[in-house]
Amino acid sequence: MKKLLSLLVILLIGFLAAATFVEKFQGPAYAQMHFYHAPWMILLWAAVAVAAVIVAVRNKAWKRPVVLLLHSSLLIILIGAMITHVFSQSGVLEMKPGVTYSCFKSDKDPAEKIALPFSIKLSKFTVETYPGGMMPMDFVSEVIVTDKDGTSYDEVISMNNILKHKGYRFYQSDYDGEGGSTLQVSFDPWGIAITYTGYVLLLIALVSMFFEKNGQFRLLLSSWNKTVTVILLLLFATSAFAAPRTLPKKSAHEMGNVLVSYKGRVCPIRTLANDFTNTVCGSTHYDGLNAEQVLSGFIFNIDQWRYEPVFKIKGDNVRRYMNLDGRYATLQQLEELVYNVENDTATYLMKDKNFRAAIEKYRLVEKIYTRQLLKIYPHADSASKAEGKCSITWYSQNDALPEDIIGNEYIFIRKQLSFCSELIAKGDYDEFNNVMQKLRKYQTINGEFALPSSARLNAEQLYNRLFYGKIMTVISVILGMALFVICILNVKTEKKMNKMMRVIGIVWLALLGLFLVSIFILRWIAGGHIPLAGSYDSMVFLALCAYVISLIMTRKYDLAIPFGMLVASLSLMLPMMKSPVPPVTNLIPVLSFPLLTLHVTDIMIAYALLFLVLLNGVVGLFSKVGREKLHHLSLIMLYPAVALLTIGIFIGAVWANISWGNYWSWDPKEVWALITMFVYAAPLHGRLMPCFRNTRFFHFYCIIAFISIIITYFGVNFILGGIHAYN
Repeated sequence: MKKLLSLLVILLIGFLAAATFVEKFQGPAYAQMHFYHAPWMILLWAAVAVAAVIVAVRNKAWKRPVVLLLHSSLLIILIGAMITHVFSQSGVLEMKPGVTYSCFKSDKDPAEKIALPFSIKLSKFTVETYPGGMMPMDFVSEVIVTDKDGTSYDEVISMNNILKHKGYRFYQSDYDGEGGSTLQVSFDPWGIAITYTGYVLLLIALVSMFFEKNGQFRLLLSSWNKTVTVILLLLFATSAFAAPRTLPKKSAHEMGNVLVSYKGRVCPIRTLANDFTNTVCGSTHYDGLNAEQVLSGFIFNIDQWRYEPVFKIKGDNVRRYMNLDGRYATLQQLEELVYNVENDTATYLMKDKNFRAAIEKYRLVEKIYTRQLLKIYPHADSASKAEGKCSITWYSQNDALPEDIIGNEYIFIRKQLSFCSELIAKGDYDEFNNVMQKLRKYQTINGEFALPSSARLNAEQLYNRLFYGKIMTVISVILGMALFVICILNVKTEKKMNKMMRVIGIVWLALLGLFLVSIFILRWIAGGHIPLAGSYDSMVFLALCAYVISLIMTRKYDLAIPFGMLVASLSLMLPMMKSPVPPVTNLIPVLSFPLLTLHVTDIMIAYALLFLVLLNGVVGLFSKVGREKLHHLSLIMLYPAVALLTIGIFIGAVWANISWGNYWSWDPKEVWALITMFVYAAPLHGRLMPCFRNTRFFHFYCIIAFISIIITYFGVNFILGGIHAYN
């Protein structure tokens, strides 16, 4: 029966993995019908559950209450999911203001109308934006719910704030731009209750597992002690000297302090400068000039930058077409490329993404020297003032201005940047600095509540200067690999790491940790939210988790030093290849919820532990000496890793239920997270599967198992897609 259970689980994992790739090419509806909700898949889940129960009975699981509770909770979760699948109702309610509705469209059959035991009417729908920008902060539907007896209730539905009434739940889903609102409707009183009961029991079981008196984890831990090492040092680096005609550093700094409405948020121009320079040049610096100096050159001295080889061009085809000697092109060469495309002599080039990227660089520069992107003049809407509100709109020099901007203010907006160009031409940088300071005061007076606090602005300014991340990651990889090789050789000879190398490793690990902590804290302050939502934020947090875990283990375990360096630096390397200082961004409305922090924290700590298990496996597989010890250590890390991964998955399910009305939607990310949990839970069942007692096989398995994490994170984000992908 054990072999049958193993075979069924392998089949289940295989079919689930296949379904995610089928969904990529055939769409979610096809995958749901032919895989996830297909009768044969339901029977396979049932077979796994029955086989697991039989194995548990044969192994007298009741003698270990924690194990019994753990597996019983999973069975309860499956039963709850089945009840939800069979008996729940869900659909969409598209509402217009002032219209009363008493039914909604079914998800299973859009032609079917499902009656409500009450009526609901939309009074008003509003999109709330972040101060100073147009990016949505929340979507709010004000509704009136009326029961059959005539009793009415005024309710508000927004992102992460659902309406519950008589077992029905209404979630803010979409809007039509004309005052209408779309709500997701769900009715599942029994399935959710049973599933949540399973989640609670599972949490109790997972926590109890670490305190079980004769449990495997306690036995493993009893022979291994740990200590925490904390080292804090300061690293600071700067660079600057001028090349083409641009602002001196002090003046560029003054310009960088000016605020701009950019990508839906108010931020220092330095943020725009970093983003612009990295996009154009492939780096936040160019020939000794910092990002503000490069940006100011294109704003005020475009003619002198026209022949500067600034633009990094990718793709051999593009470089050959443009007759480039190296990797960089001038603005003049880009203008010729754009001219050929616009005059139909080279439209075929647009099929190549590298050609499109080159043209996008030109379009970006065009928006800069025409000052279209420089929305630096805030103005309070007169219409919103009449309503007792104060909505701030940011304008550029050449935007169509509202009629109430007149007189000196109108001249100030229209002429100020042109006046700055004259000052630069004269070399009067002191007066230029004064003008920038006056502009900043104008923004403070006219921006009112739309401006970020000084703490947030200072944090963002400091964060924008952390441009040395790429250098740190490269050094960390090289040093980590060198120490890793030394540790492998030491394992074979049963020696300790040389004291000098150990000190060097710990010092550099501490510097890397200080850099990670700086990024995390500064992005937190600047963004106004815990930075865990985007791909860069999650990789920084993964690196930070690996750093903390490695510090905990350094006293007992030499390999922890290169492990921490490699995991942290490799985690940062991919996102930093795109930009060494990714800009701070606002959260989309659905991510503004406390469960996001718990969900991402659990998952990232689990990934960090599993990365260390992978590196343990590499050493253990190729070194006979110390293989048993590494097996022992990997098991210690697997227990909390699998527990955190499992808790993170089900916290995500609760979050999804609160936000979208569905705790499991078979999204590729969800499916691969579940697969990863199954894959890594297997080595913890050594009592049932003797193959995992073989240390060589165990280490080999842990290496191969990491493929599931690669697909879960990178495969889903960049290939499979879905609602969880970082776009």
